[in-house]
Amino acid sequence: MKPFSRILVPVDFLPHSAEAVRRAMDLASPHSAEVVLLHVYEPARYPATPGDVVYDAEPFVRMTLGIRARLEATRREVDPMDRHRITTIVLQGTPVDSIVELANRERFDLIVMGTHG
Repeated sequence: MKPFSRILVPVDFLPHSAEAVRRAMDLASPHSAEVVLLHVYEPARYPATPGDVVYDAEPFVRMTLGIRARLEATRREVDPMDRHRITTIVLQGTPVDSIVELANRERFDLIVMGTHG
């Protein structure tokens, strides 16, 4: 089997996601591969005219900080001794588009995703 150097794991914090992270760690360990945990936040869309929109960055900042904290907790859970190369990324956008764009841009060897059954 070809050694992996970078593995992308999209995470939505549901049980199937946790299993995907564990599987990615199992695949990464023999090759000392980097595992990148990704969460994509899709903001709610409300129909409004341009004059009706009031932008307040504070909720987005709080949301991003909360997501980063959850990704960090996931990282610590699967690597409590900090022995592996695990990084985290939070993006805003449509999950499917953001995952594909990041995978193409960053050159991952493998994407490990959970399923709903």
